[in-house]
Amino acid sequence: MAKRRHVVHILTFYTDGAYEAELNAAGVTVVCLQKKNRWDLLPFARRMVAAIRRVRPDVIYSYMPGANILAALTKPFFGGIPLVWGIRASNLDPSIYDDWIVSVSLRFEAALSHCADRIIANSNAGKSAAVASGFPGARICVIPNGIDTTRFAIDPDARRRFRERYASHSQEKLVGLVGRLDPMKNHDLFIHAAALLKRQRSDVRFICVGVGPPAYAENLMLRALQAGLGHSIMWTGKIDDMRAVYNGLDLLCLASLTGEGFPNVVGEAMACGTPCVVNDVGDAAEVVGSLGIVLSPISKESLAKAIEESLSVRHDARALRARITENFPVERLYGETVRVLTELRKTHRGKDAGS
Repeated sequence: MAKRRHVVHILTFYTDGAYEAELNAAGVTVVCLQKKNRWDLLPFARRMVAAIRRVRPDVIYSYMPGANILAALTKPFFGGIPLVWGIRASNLDPSIYDDWIVSVSLRFEAALSHCADRIIANSNAGKSAAVASGFPGARICVIPNGIDTTRFAIDPDARRRFRERYASHSQEKLVGLVGRLDPMKNHDLFIHAAALLKRQRSDVRFICVGVGPPAYAENLMLRALQAGLGHSIMWTGKIDDMRAVYNGLDLLCLASLTGEGFPNVVGEAMACGTPCVVNDVGDAAEVVGSLGIVLSPISKESLAKAIEESLSVRHDARALRARITENFPVERLYGETVRVLTELRKTHRGKDAGS
């Protein structure tokens, strides 16, 4: 949006800086509100309101439950600026987390959902789940994520670089799970499926790309050792060159049991010509269409069988890429988002003029 001469300001809760340089280069202003911890609420809210008043935007667009809740609670102090919420998940089961805040936040978000003037879900599954939990369906529209198919593209050189580092020989099959180390991503099931398949095939290596809390990461690695995977599974941590990751993999798996909306990793992998095996969660089945294997229900046995099946056939990389370029381009995400935000701004300006 910034490259199309829209003025974009992003307010972040915590200092991270992961995308700050890239955003600044694109003309986006990034302001960190320096939230100290989860209980830094009132002082943080004051800083957020002050920052928004300085910018005086046409529209406020918040993402995820925490930001949505805070934006709704502070909306009366924004002077009539319309509020848009972003829904990025679907059917998240809070019981997978040992944290009561998750469950309370989801309920509180649903209770405050009528404060949002418009709600944009990135998946049909997300919209359905939101309506079922009490969100106003008439205010929700679905705009699927857009995949940057310039960044994520078929690249033989990138594949070679990745495999030189992670494959033990040229014929080895690399099967990956990409995502933060989090219970939602279901690494545990991936580990057990990998252990089952490893008993049948010695030419497969499994790769988990992503980071997470150290204690949780150590626990996952221990489970992999106990499952007998040893050097057959690799934990790479964060990798900046995700184009190389997707090109280097022979297969991407999405094992998530809950919470997914539009799984970007699936679209990014397919844009690089890599086939996918996915659980029927969120809109994953809509993303892969007829070009991937969709599991419903998923189990370690069904996932192991699907991996074996996918590795045993030849996939058309260009058809996989075309599925994404034709159905989920960034241009569509941009155009539909701008349309919704512009219509909302016009509606509110009309209300102000008539009052």
